[in-house]
Amino acid sequence: HHVIMDRPETVFVLLGALSKRLFYGEAIADETLKTQLGLEIENDDFSAQAKRYSSLLTSIASANMDLDQLEAFLTSQTKKKESALDTNAVAPMKKFWKQNRSKIHDALVKTSTWDNHLKGLSWRIDVKSKAKHLADINQPTAIVELDLELSKSKERNVVRFEMDDRQLGKMMKEIESIEKQIANNSQ
Repeated sequence: HHVIMDRPETVFVLLGALSKRLFYGEAIADETLKTQLGLEIENDDFSAQAKRYSSLLTSIASANMDLDQLEAFLTSQTKKKESALDTNAVAPMKKFWKQNRSKIHDALVKTSTWDNHLKGLSWRIDVKSKAKHLADINQPTAIVELDLELSKSKERNVVRFEMDDRQLGKMMKEIESIEKQIANNSQ
């Protein structure tokens, strides 16, 4: 029953249908997929194969594999002792990923972004040449502008604010702390 499933053209079409279900929120039943592919295999066998390819596709997408990583991953899958990936399925999987990687990655990013997100950041430093108090002259001020996209409405919202050197220093320390935490958690 694996022979029909592992024909390159069948695998390619199956991956397209599974990606719609996995990454784009389309509800497609296994029976519908089997009928679309024109396969004459038992529903249980088809469901097992669809689950297997879904699992492979999810692993590939969640790691956002480049082509070298994909090659190594698929090669390891073909060498497994139990339920090894048919070598005929490797080429269509590589072709599918090459064509769909960026779209699938974008879809995953969209579904994992719950809140507003930063579309742009610009800043400049101003130095006051006139002020009511002498102590305020020549004090640098950072003027920051954040361009935010609201997650629900896709509306853009621009936020502007000023920071003196003390506030800017405090913010830089916070950013360094965040960078350290990211570095520690990504090792």
